[in-house]
Amino acid sequence: MSETTDVMKEFEISTRINEGLTSFNITFNTPLAPSKYVTGSTFEFVLNDSTLRDEYVAITGVVESVERKNKDNNRIYGITGRDKGRLLVKNPFTLDSNTETPTTYTVLELLDLILMGTGITIGRGQTTLQKNITLTTDGEQPNRFCGSWSTKQEAINQLFAQYIRFSGAKKFRWWIDYSGYFRWFEVNTDRGSKTYFFDDDERIIDFTVKEDATSIINDLTGFYGDEEDQQSVHIQNTASIAKYGLCVGEPITETNMTLDEITSKVQREIDQKSIPIYTATLELSDFYSIDVGAQIMFPNDPYYSTTIFTVSDWKMSKSPNSSRKTSLNLTSDESVISIANEFEVIQATAKKEVQENKAVVGVVTEIPGDGSSSDRCSVWIPAGSSLGYGGGGGSGSVVSARNVGGGFVLSS
Repeated sequence: MSETTDVMKEFEISTRINEGLTSFNITFNTPLAPSKYVTGSTFEFVLNDSTLRDEYVAITGVVESVERKNKDNNRIYGITGRDKGRLLVKNPFTLDSNTETPTTYTVLELLDLILMGTGITIGRGQTTLQKNITLTTDGEQPNRFCGSWSTKQEAINQLFAQYIRFSGAKKFRWWIDYSGYFRWFEVNTDRGSKTYFFDDDERIIDFTVKEDATSIINDLTGFYGDEEDQQSVHIQNTASIAKYGLCVGEPITETNMTLDEITSKVQREIDQKSIPIYTATLELSDFYSIDVGAQIMFPNDPYYSTTIFTVSDWKMSKSPNSSRKTSLNLTSDESVISIANEFEVIQATAKKEVQENKAVVGVVTEIPGDGSSSDRCSVWIPAGSSLGYGGGGGSGSVVSARNVGGGFVLSS
């Protein structure tokens, strides 16, 4: 369906960096029966970018809700849904810990495992991921990656957090592009081509910038080593202190980092947080295909000509009384979007261990003879238990259980 379709009353499509999904919200005004779209049906939205020669498919997704009503003898109904990235927030991810025969993976191999079953394909990254950096399912090792995550999106964030630590890279940001490819980039790097907007650009509806120094940190301490023998690294930005005064940040504690690792981490935090952050909104008339993560500059702006902005949010919309509009949220600090830390990786591993070792309550259904001389009985185990019986649904399974202490006694 094209955006020129007369029956389309209004729509909004939006996507955000570090979130797997793109969402859409569309309202139709049509005499046609609203049975064309039902939940679960595939929806393709095609838009024309005036800078491109051909039609550009902005989103292919799944309808998740439909609202129908009659008004003035016309059928009006709205649909909402999300693209392939919806499965990143709909599905958990688990990778078992194994200290005896652990498996090692590269980051790309782990990404393949996480994306399996989503229909998303690993695409082109603006930074090549090092293949000599491997992570292990040995939950006792510092470079571990194993455990249970409530969503695949969460697992991806924590995967990059581990990779950053052992590769020495900066923070990463990622997104799913319109074609369903997983894309990523390393923050605070020159990523090649930039998009430039000049103040006489007739496409610009509005450009608003906010400068914020409320979260300045120019004095930071990092603790490292075992808790019994912790040591520290202290770093300041004297130029920032001279301008904004002494602004002390919450100490960073990493028990299993080396001196070089903690020094690098504290220095990165100081570099990012000792200067003010610029955030901006840019509204453009018509539709423009600009990826989240793209870098934008305003060369002849009197205040921000040297500032490199990064697109953190992209939205395309049209209301009944307005033309199509592209809205972008921009930031000068690519680190402002949080990503998982080492603690969360450990927490995921611990969560998996608890699930595997928690007690399971069953119901005794049969005891051979009078039970006093038998060490076995039949026990009903609930579905989805950690023992693996009953799978994820159904009513459960009856298994043969053994009491190592002797016989069983029936109780009400």
